[in-house]
Amino acid sequence: AHTTLDGDTLFAMATCAETAEPDMLLLTVMAAEATAQATVISRRRLGKAAASMDEMASEVNRFATQPQDWAEASRACLAFMDMHYGDDKVLMPYIEALCPTTAQPLRPGATGHASR
Repeated sequence: AHTTLDGDTLFAMATCAETAEPDMLLLTVMAAEATAQATVISRRRLGKAAASMDEMASEVNRFATQPQDWAEASRACLAFMDMHYGDDKVLMPYIEALCPTTAQPLRPGATGHASR
């Protein structure tokens, strides 16, 4: 469990373009999502979860100047998305629920749209 005293630190940047009071619940949820995504990025080597502003700037520069690094990270990200959020994961439960007697497995490796 995480608490305000466990030593974890999150940094945020703001443009100060918005003058309305912030929705703290929304900001909390967004911080949790960003943390979860950084964990996945780091563990799956889908990019770099930067630990500092200098490290973030360095990684942005690396991706901007090293096309092969960008391409490798892109391939890894696309493979991850297909594996975890492909048609067979996202659409099939709905197809099975709406048409249980006619639902057939989606063809292996299908991307972009459902194919039966």
